[in-house]
Amino acid sequence: MIGQQSYSRRGFNRLLVSAGLIGVAGVARRPAFGAASSYFTVHEFNERHLFATPGGEPFFAISFNHIDSSAMRYPENIHLWKDRYGASEERWIKERVAPDLKAWGFNSIGWNQEVVLRQPDYHWHSPNWTRDHYNWAGMPYFHNLAFLEAHRWKLGRKWPDVYSRDFEMWCDYVARENCAALADDANIIGYYFTDVPLLVNKSRRYPAKDSIHDPELLKTPAGRAKIAKDTRQYYQVACDAIRRYDKNHLIFGDRYNLATPMPEPVIDTAAEFIDAIAVQLAGKLEDISPTMTRWSERTGLPFIVADATRTNKRDPAGGSRHDPEKYNFLLNAMRENRHCLGVNLCGGFVRNRARQKGVYDEQERPDQEAIDGFPRPKKEAPGDASSQFPKT
Repeated sequence: MIGQQSYSRRGFNRLLVSAGLIGVAGVARRPAFGAASSYFTVHEFNERHLFATPGGEPFFAISFNHIDSSAMRYPENIHLWKDRYGASEERWIKERVAPDLKAWGFNSIGWNQEVVLRQPDYHWHSPNWTRDHYNWAGMPYFHNLAFLEAHRWKLGRKWPDVYSRDFEMWCDYVARENCAALADDANIIGYYFTDVPLLVNKSRRYPAKDSIHDPELLKTPAGRAKIAKDTRQYYQVACDAIRRYDKNHLIFGDRYNLATPMPEPVIDTAAEFIDAIAVQLAGKLEDISPTMTRWSERTGLPFIVADATRTNKRDPAGGSRHDPEKYNFLLNAMRENRHCLGVNLCGGFVRNRARQKGVYDEQERPDQEAIDGFPRPKKEAPGDASSQFPKT
């Protein structure tokens, strides 16, 4: 076993509860914000879950996902990349991405990876950003850790032997490659894992793929116990690896898909290790808040909308566009839900030929309707939170 200590959020929290430092839900309870910390934390304030910044300010994350510069380097537009940004990723992020996101009302960067190829035999995302990319942006952010290649959309999906030495070594590498470089960064909010893992059901979009767990297991106590046991082993090994290199930042785990079943043995077990439940949206927008309220009340954890995918509309020219009306409806509903920590918009900064959605097209022409529809935070609202969540 790599290292000797095992990480369990619930086990660690038992010590804090016994010391009177946190409430039974597992998140810090303080009478007021304002106490500085070195990193982002989760607090319960007047029965409302919120992030707290390293400076102690309340913070509701309004984040933008899927930022990739490769769509600026097609043969038809690479001249813009060279002429406007000197073919420099650093300049593009500093001069275009970060200023625009802030001007549009976003206070953080979500999952940056973007769909770059979506074909019958290939489905790939762009690479993770590095510490340098995040430093250039200068904004709070979330970072993805691919411990499992079990994303619902990934054609080469594989559920590994989570009890094997190989899996332990892989998790150690992922954490060493990522977390060791980010461990002392005050701007990182926390870590996501797998994107919408296919847990117990077949995918209509990818019917040939098997689920991670046999759905028949849900029908018996022994089967449910096996699902819980395998889930616990997965999270134990992954979280041990993270804490070996980064003892400071929040863990959100897999981004669960509301379009597919969320088995109780999986979520209940994951809740022992994570700081909030991460979900990708599906279904009717008006159903999302009550659904997640039930899961938060069941587990005692807040939740975060890690990929807001139901805020689009079809583009007659092909692909899709941001729908400001849907996005504002969702954002307002989540602000009103006392368990919600934030919303990561399924963005697309530059429209590429795979996802076919973005605020800018290949020639950097803006989707002005979307931009005008993004809600702007009030100036007096640090983290876009103080105007709604009073400080005392």
